[in-house]
Amino acid sequence: MKISNRGQLIHLINNWGVETNPVNSKPGTNIYHTIIYDKKKDKYYRIEWGEVADADKVYHLWYNDEAVEVQFNKSRWKNGWFTKKEVKKIDAEETQKRGVLNMDNFLLHNVENNLVNINEIENSNFNKIQLIGGKTGKGKTWYSVNKAIEAMKDGKTVLFFPIENTTEEIIRRIKKILADTRALSWITEKRFENEQDKDKFIDDFIKNSKLIINENYLIDDNYIVNTMRKQSKTEEGLDFVIIDGINLVLGNTELNNYEDFERIQNLLEDVSHELKCQTLITTQINRNM
Repeated sequence: MKISNRGQLIHLINNWGVETNPVNSKPGTNIYHTIIYDKKKDKYYRIEWGEVADADKVYHLWYNDEAVEVQFNKSRWKNGWFTKKEVKKIDAEETQKRGVLNMDNFLLHNVENNLVNINEIENSNFNKIQLIGGKTGKGKTWYSVNKAIEAMKDGKTVLFFPIENTTEEIIRRIKKILADTRALSWITEKRFENEQDKDKFIDDFIKNSKLIINENYLIDDNYIVNTMRKQSKTEEGLDFVIIDGINLVLGNTELNNYEDFERIQNLLEDVSHELKCQTLITTQINRNM
């Protein structure tokens, strides 16, 4: 969102403003962050503005003409309004503070070269969470999307948390997979005369499926569990939960939030068993050894 002039800035703050908070700044400057809500787009934006003193100690209004999209998130680490880039920075800083996580006690199915050894995964086991891990670019999200498509094909309700991707990116990946004739044959035996007919079929398949993509920049266990329970009470119910993109660092040193991770895993296993739904977690593994 672009702010073209001072009048528009004042209009946005007065009419769309949700809250305004001061930001630590140098002497002679007053900096504020105002969160505004765009009802038409159903999105929140953060405006950075303030006052700066000149040589005569006269204060002048200034503002950043680029309003960035943000979401309010509650996490175990930090609460507030954040952009996706800021969240990644928080994750990196907290990971560095907390050391590295020893995953020896967890069943971790490894993703390499965009492939997973399916024989290692018991898809019928709803009491244990499937935990899929791999380095950056090793196909974790593609695996998640493929599993989502399989569930969509069977008419299941899929709740998808794309921690590192947007809703548009997930939909684009679904379409790209189904654009392959072999992949599309999972869903239909129909033969298409042209690409337009095939594209329309894919669009209708996605539109009519029970896929709920819950895009959020910072997600903690309470948010996930509350969303799962809320979805399970709807008419569509809940069959399959995908949490794509949890960040882990592996190494030899114990991490002081090791118990937190184990608690979250046990919690999600209990809730999945309670709601009788399947849960898949994919994670980016950074090895620090």
